[in-house]
Amino acid sequence: MADLGTQPGIVTKVTSTDVAIYWAPALAPLVVGYTFKAATGTYAIGTLVGERTSDNKGGKYVESAADGLDVAVGIILDQIDTTDGDQSASVLVGCALIEIANLTGADAGANYVTDLNGRRVLNNTVLVF
Repeated sequence: MADLGTQPGIVTKVTSTDVAIYWAPALAPLVVGYTFKAATGTYAIGTLVGERTSDNKGGKYVESAADGLDVAVGIILDQIDTTDGDQSASVLVGCALIEIANLTGADAGANYVTDLNGRRVLNNTVLVF
């Protein structure tokens, strides 16, 4: 992906995997804090997440789930491990460009794109939402 960090209005989030490039000429990326349920595994930066309806806690997006996790609400920006209890993490919920190849949990039908009110651009390599 082109280095947009030198362009006016572009701010780059530097992570160990360079998952996201934020676009913010008028608005900053929308990031919220989420609590993730204990014993739901580890989450890598760039994992698509949903919100479980039974307890309103975040979890890994699974398109075939029926508990709220079937609707993508954002992309995790922190690496967390829920083995020993609930964990909090930052979740990107809007105003961003994301390289699709770096997303974890993206379904083949791309339902997550609709869930995030996004669209795929640049030959389906980038998600804009």
